[in-house]
Amino acid sequence: MTFGIWDFSEIDHAYITNLMGFEPNIIYRLGERRIPNKGQPSKRNGWLWRPEVVDKTLLDSFELQLNSILGKFENKIAELKQIEKYCFFEIRCGLFLYSGNGKSTPIVHFDKRYNDFVREINVEFDFDIYV
Repeated sequence: MTFGIWDFSEIDHAYITNLMGFEPNIIYRLGERRIPNKGQPSKRNGWLWRPEVVDKTLLDSFELQLNSILGKFENKIAELKQIEKYCFFEIRCGLFLYSGNGKSTPIVHFDKRYNDFVREINVEFDFDIYV
C-alpha cells in the first residue's frame, strides 16, 4: 500500500519532501526511467510513501498498512491542502488472494479515522485485487 502525490508540474519532488518533512520511498520523474536503461520512461511525476513492512514473512494486514499511512499523513493535512491544487493524492492498494492455502479471505475495512482523513483532503483510492 502506498500514499502517492501525482501529476504535479508547478512544484517539484524536493518541494514536496521539504513540505512533508520526510523522504518518499519512490519517486517518478516525467520522462525519466526509475532505473536507468530499464523500463519505460515515466508518464508523470510521482512522490510515493510506503509503510515499512513489520512482518517480513508476509505482508502486513490491510488495516495495519492503512493505519500506518494515516499515522504519517493525518498531521500533514494543512501541508497537503497547500499543494492539492497542483496535484492529486492517491492511496494505492493491491490485494492478493490465494486459494487452498488455509488462510481466510483478507478483511478490508474503512473506519472513522479513514473517513475523517478523506473528508479533509481529496484522496482517490486505487484498489486492485489479484487472484
